Amino acid sequence: MVFRWTVWGPNTRLFELASYSVGTFRNIFGSAARYVVCTDQPAAVTRLLDRNVDVIPMRESVFDIPAKAPWRKWAPLVRIAPGDTEIYVDSDVFLIGEPDELREFASGHPGNRVLAMPESSPDRRMYGVFHERLPLNAPGMNSGLVGQQAGVDLTSELLQQFEWWRDRVNGGPGMFHDEQGAVAAVLSSYEAAGRLLLLPRTRYKIVSPGSNRDIKNLDGVCLIHATWPSHPGFAWFRSEILQRAENPARDPGSVPCPRSLAAGR
Repeated sequence: MVFRWTVWGPNTRLFELASYSVGTFRNIFGSAARYVVCTDQPAAVTRLLDRNVDVIPMRESVFDIPAKAPWRKWAPLVRIAPGDTEIYVDSDVFLIGEPDELREFASGHPGNRVLAMPESSPDRRMYGVFHERLPLNAPGMNSGLVGQQAGVDLTSELLQQFEWWRDRVNGGPGMFHDEQGAVAAVLSSYEAAGRLLLLPRTRYKIVSPGSNRDIKNLDGVCLIHATWPSHPGFAWFRSEILQRAENPARDPGSVPCPRSLAAGR
């Protein structure tokens, strides 16, 4: 199984958040998974992460374009580990409990499913210009966590949506949630076929000024997505994230936490 992150540009804050995010996943999954960070600044990322995290330099990609939506998160490739269960993770996504659903997905059965986070409420649909491309009854999906089992490769489908988007915005920057709308448009066909695992929002929560802002504790929650702008959810639950990233992993063969975490004690 492969967990992958993408960080780019001069925003060192995202590099720091990614190191915590990787640390929480490694503390839970240990040596049972491979951890990969794709970046256009490999030296800076390598300084934050130890040698047991693979840092892949970005090369030229169709997604390397100026836009409001974070298309670059799919660079250099939509699929970096064909034939494995592969889960994309945003830099501001943190595991703080036992992710039974992720473990079940990672088991690979039946091998042809996809996975996504839910939006914070059933009627919340933030899809930018892709609203017109989605069925009215499509569930609210968030692209902060997107999984592909071994028998799935979303490359061609996402590229088709990207090409439609590029024609639609006609050289403009588009809207911030356009990439999320493209992912939802792709996954909606899997949902219709019964091949989408939409994670339960009671355990996988978006935490921001616009979503679950009144949450007081993380009882029963296994993952939080501390979304933009400024990722306040990270500050609200920083102690829980640090604890989960620094505690010994369940897997005795796991590797140490990122150097940035150890240095910040």
